[in-house]
Formats: sequence, C-alpha cells, structure tokens
Amino acid sequence: MWKGLTFLLPFLFFGHFWQLFNGLCLFRMARLPDCKEWQVLVCGLCFLILFMGNFFTTLAVVRHKSKKRNQKSKSL
Repeated sequence: MWKGLTFLLPFLFFGHFWQLFNGLCLFRMARLPDCKEWQVLVCGLCFLILFMGNFFTTLAVVRHKSKKRNQKSKSL
C-alpha cells in the first residue's frame, strides 16, 4: 500500500497546489477594478477551501501511514 501511495503523492500535491494557485489567481482577479461580480471571490474561496481540505487530509494520511509503518517495524 505504501508503494502505491508514494507513486500518487507527487500527482496529488500537484493537484492541491494547482487548486491553491487557482484560488489565489481568482482572489487577485476579484481585486481588479473591472471585476464587480461576487462570483469570482466566492470561486476563489471555494478553491482555497478545497486546497486546505485536500492538503491537510493528505498530510494526515501520510502521517498516519508512516506512524503505522514505524510501529509495525518496531514490533518485528
């Protein structure tokens, strides 16, 4: 299971940081004087919430798996 996770982690983190990039770009776009719509700000907020949830969940899974792996190696 750990080998499959290490293969996926770069792709997952790329996707997470892509969400962060989109959120920050939308926040910058919402501050422009030409942008008078509220939807841009809300989309930026949604991308930021998606980034934070996905990123911290992935970190928690990696931490849990590494802790479980260390406990398993100590018991052997």
